[in-house]
Amino acid sequence: MCARMASCVKRTYDLKGSWVDRFTGASGGTLKDLDLTEPIKLWPQEYQLLLGQLKIDSEWLRDQGIMDYSLLMTVVEEDGTTLTQPHSVAHSCCRSEPVVALPVVCVGMIDALQRFDCGKMGELGFKSLVHCTDRDGVSCMPPGGYQERFIQQIQGRVFSPTSSRSCRAHDQ
Repeated sequence: MCARMASCVKRTYDLKGSWVDRFTGASGGTLKDLDLTEPIKLWPQEYQLLLGQLKIDSEWLRDQGIMDYSLLMTVVEEDGTTLTQPHSVAHSCCRSEPVVALPVVCVGMIDALQRFDCGKMGELGFKSLVHCTDRDGVSCMPPGGYQERFIQQIQGRVFSPTSSRSCRAHDQ
């Protein structure tokens, strides 16, 4: 296990659930949606709890007319760990020592201050013209569609549960 969590941080992602202009190709800094090449495996119970909370939070933001928020995710692991190995969800990543065994993901909702107003409607119109074949993939969209796409992408592209066999080994 790493002596300090900060020394083990491998990747940080800013995830919106969109795909137009969401690739950095960088090896350092904050990565975006398309930089994540495969889903991160989570233990089934943690997967369900995390998805349930993200649904509640994103539905509340939708009901407030807010869009353009992100899931900030930091993957913390030792060298040699792959995304196909089950990761835990840390509930306190700000401590200097890990509170769970590695590998782990730390998550939080960020940028939840943008309402879908006239300026954002104009941005959607402009980006739709520029990326006419990928209108659904631009980050700017009405709160209802944004929330649905956000959850679909988090469920399908970002996280997936491990098999029940892996879960039994984790519970022992």
